[in-house]
Amino acid sequence: MVSNLVKDEKTEKVTIIVNGTPHEEEKNDITYDELVTLAFPDFPQHP
Repeated sequence: MVSNLVKDEKTEKVTIIVNGTPHEEEKNDITYDELVTLAFPDFPQHP
């Protein structure tokens, strides 16, 4: 169990280009669902 939520890794801003549109993210990892949301903001989320 992790009791400390402070990350040791430095999070940097990265630019992801989706369908020709740049998106700045402050994460080291991005999920597939997050990427689809960047590409299609009106895409319905699956439960």
